[in-house]
Amino acid sequence: LSFKDIGGIAGLLKHGIFQDKEDVVWLLTYLINATVFHQDYGALYDELFDQRGLYDHHVFALSDLELIRYEENTIYPTAEELLSGDEETDVGTFVLTDLGQQFLGEIRNS
Repeated sequence: LSFKDIGGIAGLLKHGIFQDKEDVVWLLTYLINATVFHQDYGALYDELFDQRGLYDHHVFALSDLELIRYEENTIYPTAEELLSGDEETDVGTFVLTDLGQQFLGEIRNS
């Protein structure tokens, strides 16, 4: 089953995946400002738990509902940086989808 199958945000709340809408809003806002280097998600998940008691499945739920998507890019060092020992770096970011923007807009206007 996907998180879509339990009824979207209302289903996530009804089934106790999220405690309340404030957790959903907080996580969306947090993720669009988060950066992941070298696919190391440990620090991100530690921070989510420390800040709000959230886990990786909360992130997966928002992704499954297409409120966010994860994008990864590789940053290549310049020739000068290569000479000084720098290497290419994978950088991941979360992007709010149109649906995610709509959801946040509706919450903020209510």
